[in-house]
Amino acid sequence: MNDPRDYSAFVMYGNLGVLLLGVGLLGILLHTKSLRRAMSVGVGLLGITLIGQSGALFHRSQLSLRGSIVLAAIVIASCLLLRFRPAASSHENKQTMP
Repeated sequence: MNDPRDYSAFVMYGNLGVLLLGVGLLGILLHTKSLRRAMSVGVGLLGITLIGQSGALFHRSQLSLRGSIVLAAIVIASCLLLRFRPAASSHENKQTMP
């Protein structure tokens, strides 16, 4: 029989994953700008990854290396998008001004 800690890990990671997936899908539906939609897709993918990792914890297997790599890649891509987007938009505004 499974240990109660397995259930609590499954519930914690699974609920967080479902919440992030819902927020990501809501962002895809509401936002019209492509950058915001890309960030929403990243949040949704992060939620899917957390759901998968919670399933691995529930079945007492180790966290998958692929899942951890995808999780890290999503976080890094999100940080890079946020870091370089404001610089590009301010540069575009300077060019359009007479």
